[in-house]
Amino acid sequence: GYKEAPAIILLSVAILIIPFAAVAPLMPSFGWCLACFAVSMFCWSMSNTTAFTAFTLVTPNAMRGIIIAIYTMGMNLIGGTIASVFIGVLNDDVFGPENIRYSVALTAVVFLPICATLFTFLRPVYRRHAIAQAETLEAS
Repeated sequence: GYKEAPAIILLSVAILIIPFAAVAPLMPSFGWCLACFAVSMFCWSMSNTTAFTAFTLVTPNAMRGIIIAIYTMGMNLIGGTIASVFIGVLNDDVFGPENIRYSVALTAVVFLPICATLFTFLRPVYRRHAIAQAETLEAS
């Protein structure tokens, strides 16, 4: 198998979620919006659980809890502050309060490609660490 399989899954999910998260707020009916949102939430939950797996595969045993706590705290702080402030600024200064759907769609279009790009660049680094951790486990 691939030593960097979690990184490949994270990259694939980050790319897959972009169209669904971007068009969900723009759908003309509740049903279509809910369908797109369901697909994007499925992908999002898949990326969260895969990220936990990715961290446990490359982190030494003694540090796993700390790394997972830092990741969870970072996701909540960054996602809860930057994304909501970005949507608020777009709403107040660009689209207006009645067009919040455009702010939400633009947030997905801006931030999800950044995530996909980061996963692309970090994949070789993750692979190197996954191989090193596997060799360490085999030696012991």
